[in-house]
Amino acid sequence: MIAWQAYAQGEYVGHDRLPHVPVYRLRVDDQLDLVYRLTREETGAPYRLEVGDEIQVESFTDAELNRTLILQPDGSITLRLLGQVKATGKTVTQLRDELEQLYSKFYKVPAITVTPLRVNTRLEDLRAAVDRRYGEGGQNRLATVTPEELAPRVAALLAAEELLVTRERKGKAVTDDIRPAIRSIVVTGPTPPERVAQGAVLEVELATQPRAVRPAELLAAFDPPLEEGHVCRLHQWIESDGARREPLSPATRTAHAEARAS
Repeated sequence: MIAWQAYAQGEYVGHDRLPHVPVYRLRVDDQLDLVYRLTREETGAPYRLEVGDEIQVESFTDAELNRTLILQPDGSITLRLLGQVKATGKTVTQLRDELEQLYSKFYKVPAITVTPLRVNTRLEDLRAAVDRRYGEGGQNRLATVTPEELAPRVAALLAAEELLVTRERKGKAVTDDIRPAIRSIVVTGPTPPERVAQGAVLEVELATQPRAVRPAELLAAFDPPLEEGHVCRLHQWIESDGARREPLSPATRTAHAEARAS
């Protein structure tokens, strides 16, 4: 249970009573597990061989021509009777037709077949390079959202001329501009480690005129919206002639309590 009365006059800053948002939004200090994987989508153009690919060249006419080859850094492969042949940039069909023509000098019907055994090796090299040798290792890494990433979003919010919020009031949808009620927003740092929900600490000064702004409404005005973690009121001021004062100072509250007790 949540002790709503613990907020006293600041109960309006208590936990949001609305249902939880259906889609989770990233917050500062959230940890992301980024996984690198290959897609299996079909490409619209024939694959072209590149350096590092592995192919198998076979001849139905002469088994002595059969070889398993890796495309060399210069893009060539070495074959019996032919020596070096350029292979990079060609499709499997193009390479087969070229080898068929070259071997026709030695065989009446060469019957050449080219079979790709390992392709996309450049992408494999890239994945192998992401080894996190100073971290967890493997094809993944952890990334943490920092308070610095929240600062530009705070600046964009404060720079907005208006922030329209729609809420239901007495059965009708009412749209208000809450920007005039936002006096200041400061990102003070990351959430203390003892908190269960980690994120960033925002120190916000809100006015109650022309209407009070709920913390949930303020967080929803960010792009993308932020989620509420722990909310507490630090001060409650009344401005008079440019000066601020607490409506209920400790001395005033003590005297009020003694008066009621008597």
